[in-house]
Amino acid sequence: GDPAADADIGLQDISAACIDMAAPMAEASGKMLEIYNEPIDAQAAVDSYTALVDAFADISSSVTNAEIKAAATTVYEDVTSFRDSLQKVYVEGDYSAMGEYTRAAQDFSASYSALLQLCGPNQ
Repeated sequence: GDPAADADIGLQDISAACIDMAAPMAEASGKMLEIYNEPIDAQAAVDSYTALVDAFADISSSVTNAEIKAAATTVYEDVTSFRDSLQKVYVEGDYSAMGEYTRAAQDFSASYSALLQLCGPNQ
């Protein structure tokens, strides 16, 4: 096919995927803000992150663009690890999991930023 047309399709795919993702991403961002802004107990934070895990599971399963799907799946895996380590440290009091918690927080932050970057500032 025509490389320019193929490139357009690729861009449209990402654009469409980002549009499809906009509402769940906004919801996920809202949940993150709630978690950070409210002094809530640890179990409530875990529950909020579970809602976030579910949101990213929906995003990663509904998006068809391969690049976006891969990025969303990484975020889903990272937020799941973060939620699990948050539970270990703050709910179960297992402070030996603090390193895991810190790593998971960094991974989640990085993968979430990467996903946002794929969609670019125009989305």
